[in-house]
Amino acid sequence: TSGAIYILLFFDKYRSTATSLMFGAWGVSAVISQYVLSRLVDRYALDGAMLIFGGVLMNSVPVVMLAKNPSTIGVLTREIKPSHNGCGATTSDATVKESLTLEQATVFPDEEKCNTREGATLKQALALFIAPAFYVLLITIVAGDYICTEVTKTVVDYGIDKGMALSTSKQLITYFSVGQLIGRIALPLMADLLPIFRHPLYAFNFLAQSVGLMAIPHVSSFPVVAAVSLLVGMSQGYILCMKYVLVASYLGVRRTAACFGFTGVIMIPVSALGPLTVGLFRDARGSYDNFYRMLGGISFACFAIFLGFHFWKVSQKKVDDSKPHSKEQRLTRRDKQ
Repeated sequence: TSGAIYILLFFDKYRSTATSLMFGAWGVSAVISQYVLSRLVDRYALDGAMLIFGGVLMNSVPVVMLAKNPSTIGVLTREIKPSHNGCGATTSDATVKESLTLEQATVFPDEEKCNTREGATLKQALALFIAPAFYVLLITIVAGDYICTEVTKTVVDYGIDKGMALSTSKQLITYFSVGQLIGRIALPLMADLLPIFRHPLYAFNFLAQSVGLMAIPHVSSFPVVAAVSLLVGMSQGYILCMKYVLVASYLGVRRTAACFGFTGVIMIPVSALGPLTVGLFRDARGSYDNFYRMLGGISFACFAIFLGFHFWKVSQKKVDDSKPHSKEQRLTRRDKQ
């Protein structure tokens, strides 16, 4: 989360692509690490493998501490200078701001450029609770993280229940990881090239995930299960990657950390109830089928909620643009949401 927030601070137009590079590396590590871990366990047992992984993490700490904030490149400086509306704007400044697209504007565009502080004030953080976008994103982010975690934890056992060998079931993790890699790199790049589809694509990936999860209980052959796993993984990759970009777009970069702080608090009881929910379906009813159907239903509900919210925001913007208000007044109204 911290890495994604710092990326959002230094990128504007290509936030999706920049975030996808970080999550793409995460996806590559998911594909490679399972083979590395398997070899380490065979050679050094589980304790030795965990010791080696811990040593790698400890040696990464000095690298992170030596990292410096990147300097602004010349092209970005020239684009930002005319838009310092809150630091003494002129008529030409307002004209330049008028030409900015909605995708480039954030909730706090002036504050972010005029104030070097990276965090939000307590008042700004508490203002999240009166923003409709916060509740929509809270639902979709918590649901997306929960579904991804539960599918990853249960897919190997699910394959065994379907009659697959353990070695074959393990390959499903690879297909999920490859799908997530595609969803974290290719789809965000497309979202940056076609910004108008960035938000609807987030909703439709919930729909694709829902279709895949509801289809899994009805297939048993490995090629079909692998294809469905690839589809679900691709949807999850985009959902997990874009949540940071959407929070910055709707709520502002400076409130991103506060938003994910509240999201993390909600995830604690949700994660704690995860094993109980899995046991209710797997142990009490003897199958993961209804569990995956439930996850598919949750994903479909997220699709409907976010798509409805997106169309509401689009219609609200059209109404605001039709009124004889200045650009500065419309930005002020979005700050108060």
